[in-house]
Formats: sequence, structure tokens, C-alpha cells
Amino acid sequence: MSTLGEGRVDEALTKLLDEPLLKSLDIDPESLQSLSAEPKLAGTVAALFNLYKNTRTQLENVLAQLNAEERARTQATPGSTAGSGPGLRFDYSPFDEVSDFLESHRNYFPELEEQAEARGEGCAPPATRSGRR
Repeated sequence: MSTLGEGRVDEALTKLLDEPLLKSLDIDPESLQSLSAEPKLAGTVAALFNLYKNTRTQLENVLAQLNAEERARTQATPGSTAGSGPGLRFDYSPFDEVSDFLESHRNYFPELEEQAEARGEGCAPPATRSGRR
């Protein structure tokens, strides 16, 4: 016989696992069942994730506001010499940084290439049916 709160736990977990961030966890039905058996734990996980989402949203709002203020300040003083670079970029994510780094090096790193070639010597790629490599 199910308890009164069990349905809410299952519903909360199902809703929580529909989040794109958590879908990547690939939680199997057995793990979900185990988590459902512990309503306090499931409630805590849901509360922590919701707190994370709210905090993330607030951070994005603050960063957007700071970015808009920085852009307005930069446009208001076109001849300004303060911050000779492009200025602060609050919309610059770690993904952007990695992409820019790879682009600036044209995705070529000589040390890595040399090591790969040294390790690959003597290793022939498997032949295909047509005899091409």
C-alpha cells in the first residue's frame, strides 16, 4: 500500500528528470526506484536542484545587467582610454574561451602533433575493403 506522499515524490522526480541538465545523467529505472523509496532524499535532491536553477537564473540576470551597463558606459565615452582592451565581457563563457583559444591556434598544437606521430609510428591503420587507407 502506498503512502500519501509517495505519488508526489514520483511526480517530482519525473518532473526533475525532464530537465535537460539532468537528462544527461541517464538514470536507469532501478536507480529511480531506489531514489523514490527515500522521499526525504528525493525531496532534498529536488530542492537542491531548484535552488541551483534559481541561483543560476539570478546570476545570468546580474551578468546581463552588468553587461548592459558596461556597454552603455563604453558607448557614452567613445574617446575613453580607460581599459584600452575590449572592456569587460560578462557574456563570455568558458565555452567561448575554449573556442577562441582553439581558433587562435588554428586548432594546431605542434607538441601534441609530435607526440601523436611518435606514438603512432609502427601502428598502421586497418585496411579497408577497397584497399585504401
